[in-house]
Amino acid sequence: MRITSLIHLFPPEHCAGSETTLHAALRALSNRGHQVRVICANSKTAPYEIDGISVVRPPRRGLDTWLQEYVRGSDLLVTHLDLTNQAMALAMVMKIPLVHFVHNDAQLMCWRVDARVPYKNALAVYNSYWLAAKPSSYYGQDMPKEWLAPSIVVHPVVEREHYECERGTKITLVNPTPGKGVETFKALARLMPNREFLAVEGGYGEQMIVAPDGPVKHGQMRAAGNIEWMAHTPDIRKVFCKTKVLLMPSDYESFGRVGIEAACCGIPTVAHPTIGLKEAFGDVAGIFIDRNEIAAWFNEVERLMSDDIYYYERSQKVLELARAIEPEKEFDRLEQAFIETVERWKDRENSNVKMWTSDRWIYRMQDGSYKAVDNPGRIPVGAVTQIAGRGTQIPEQLARDNGWIGPDSKAIEAPEENKAIASPQENKARGRKKSESVAA
Repeated sequence: MRITSLIHLFPPEHCAGSETTLHAALRALSNRGHQVRVICANSKTAPYEIDGISVVRPPRRGLDTWLQEYVRGSDLLVTHLDLTNQAMALAMVMKIPLVHFVHNDAQLMCWRVDARVPYKNALAVYNSYWLAAKPSSYYGQDMPKEWLAPSIVVHPVVEREHYECERGTKITLVNPTPGKGVETFKALARLMPNREFLAVEGGYGEQMIVAPDGPVKHGQMRAAGNIEWMAHTPDIRKVFCKTKVLLMPSDYESFGRVGIEAACCGIPTVAHPTIGLKEAFGDVAGIFIDRNEIAAWFNEVERLMSDDIYYYERSQKVLELARAIEPEKEFDRLEQAFIETVERWKDRENSNVKMWTSDRWIYRMQDGSYKAVDNPGRIPVGAVTQIAGRGTQIPEQLARDNGWIGPDSKAIEAPEENKAIASPQENKARGRKKSESVAA
């Protein structure tokens, strides 16, 4: 398969959980012989290659034309988070099946209406079962089930060899923001002056603990005393080799990848019982305490730091959890879902697509909606990009949903060549180099 991903950030420049999860999946697909490319809109260092994946940054001028030419011939378009709406528009114009990696329930709002249109969502890859079960609450009671896209649940795949290392002695919080529980962290540091704490700069959010020599804004504090500060790093092992106990007093975690990464080193995690963290750790490996019960957090963390027998027991439980993960089987499932999406698109979706020739100029707005105008010189206020001009062919379904087709307008059948997407089944063998990837 030829897989192109349109996203806003990517490792090694940005290594939050969502980006790390997508990178691991794309790396596995590249290792299996598929051609994988990433369009990273906010990259400061692209073009570069990482783990067999080509990463480029799009130009600022002529963006739409460049994107259309770059993705032309791709079997799949992959996206998540910030560029979801732009990827949906691109997939519709280029008639490429779109795969969404869903990392949180905020993304589901993008599909409140859009799930009806196959160009906008050919496959959803959820990071947890609770999240996959939630879309029903976002859709109205009358939404037919067939409007929902095919989906698969793949927990963020943690490959132990990328995380195993000797653990350290500190009590660690990654991403010291209010949402991640920085107040709980600071309270414990005050109550435990003889213990060493580590605050690791996150990839997003307002950092409330900053470098000792860094500028301080209102509400922030410099790392000092028993709190060490570490800059954001693409190698989480630099964090784990200093860590004995990981803290996750987050008010929201859809899964909690960093806790499973820490488990590869036998590092126990004390966590607030979000639904995602409970799914990630389960009842056996998880240590759950409400983030506001500081006394209970103090007692648990102090016990882990001082009671060697108890620490060993908790360490063994998370090690068992990490060792139960079977990355190859999970990537098998993901690869097969991608293959089936391409085949489904070839057999059922793409071969039946009717196109409409636009009689006006259509723009995508900042909120992800579309606006059509009759005069090419009247660009709507708030327009982000033009997706069609007079004479451009776009999917009839998109035009009907937005009211652009009048009573006398006629759609045309998709051209025959749209039906000829080669099946990638023969490319399933592992270890092939990218030169052996499926050709269009």
